[in-house]
Amino acid sequence: KADIQAKLAGIINDSKAVFGLRIDAVRAILALGTKEVGQLIIHRIEQEQRDAGPNYFVLAAYQVLGDNGYPTEATRFWQSQLQNLTDLKQQWRSRRDNKTETVTDTTLACDKQQSQSITADENTWQQESWEFELGYALARLDLKVGIALLKHSLRKVREGAQEGLAKVATGEGVATL
Repeated sequence: KADIQAKLAGIINDSKAVFGLRIDAVRAILALGTKEVGQLIIHRIEQEQRDAGPNYFVLAAYQVLGDNGYPTEATRFWQSQLQNLTDLKQQWRSRRDNKTETVTDTTLACDKQQSQSITADENTWQQESWEFELGYALARLDLKVGIALLKHSLRKVREGAQEGLAKVATGEGVATL
């Protein structure tokens, strides 16, 4: 059993391994392990989050954790990620809205060039898919949180929450809504 856990841990730790294989390894090691193994997996996923930033492996691994006895940890992680993302979007909106796109005749040539260099990437929020995924994951795991997310300030979070709630809808959940 320890040998199998070690091999699975090696797969999980290999960031170059195929995504699906790594997620299957998380599922398998949780099925074989103890609460301590779960905490080690959480530690490893947190380390990857710090090293590589948000990515789909981290999101999916927390979803597996949430489905396999660690809903509190998964919810806490996703809520912190959602708060960070909400804050980042507000900062991005402020930067975007404060850029001047109009250039007057009295502006110096270098200022004109700077002003015209505003690219589509700077004017387009690149994280909408994360908003949706976080809303979906949270709503799927916790009905009350999902219902609260239906009023979130970010549209894609609300859409993700709708999908997540639909995935786990029960008679009791519908009555709560």
